[in-house]
Amino acid sequence: TGAVYAAARLHFLPGWRMGRFAAHMRGAGLAVAEGFAFTPRRGDPSHDMALIRLDRPAPEGLAPLPPARPPAIAGERVTVLSYGRDRPEALSAEAGCSIIARHGPILLTDCEAVPGISGAPVVREGVAGPELVGVVSASAGADQLGRGQAIAVAIDAHLPHLMGQIGRSGG
Repeated sequence: TGAVYAAARLHFLPGWRMGRFAAHMRGAGLAVAEGFAFTPRRGDPSHDMALIRLDRPAPEGLAPLPPARPPAIAGERVTVLSYGRDRPEALSAEAGCSIIARHGPILLTDCEAVPGISGAPVVREGVAGPELVGVVSASAGADQLGRGQAIAVAIDAHLPHLMGQIGRSGG
């Protein structure tokens, strides 16, 4: 339908594997990037990002990934963590790939993208540990099975606005 789900309909299950998970939290607030418009063939994924505030903090030991500082640039090594259609019950890690180019908020990677990984985090190893670089939005050059190169939206492109928006929402 193109409708954005209400935050309370969203579930976060960190550690999901074969029906088991480490915690269960629900959405309590939702902010969508300015300019977001869902269409099946949107063409421009640069605004394809949302931020969900959870109904409670994650349990100890399940801290969220901090946003990357400084922003991601071409040539950096990254990992994509996903639950694609080919492995929906187990986390897949596409490690050792790179950001090929950055065009504004768009990160073109050489990481493999399979159907179903939209929303997957793109992570790099920072000085203090893993950092969130971006979120997978689409793929480029997909073959007949839908596999292509992951295209991501850089976290720094929308995070400040989304944090402000979700802070004002009260949800």
